[in-house]
Amino acid sequence: MVAALDPQMSADVVAEAVVAVCRTVHKRGELARDLRADPGLLTGGGARGSAQVVRFIDALLARRARAVVRPVCPGCGREGSMPTDTAVAG
Repeated sequence: MVAALDPQMSADVVAEAVVAVCRTVHKRGELARDLRADPGLLTGGGARGSAQVVRFIDALLARRARAVVRPVCPGCGREGSMPTDTAVAG
């Protein structure tokens, strides 16, 4: 999914970001499920996802992803600090 969105990102770099954010296989599965259900999370819709999705976006951006977009806070409209539980923000 990330490769289709951002072809310059190698699979190894994406995997490194996943492992950095998701310490367990269960958490990796949750992240994969979230992204399959809503691919738009990676292109600005991350505020609809879990805090784990936002951390994954940050990890990809730290690794120079170009097509991934950091979400804005649904409460204040600013990029940056997101509420811990994005589902209750707003």
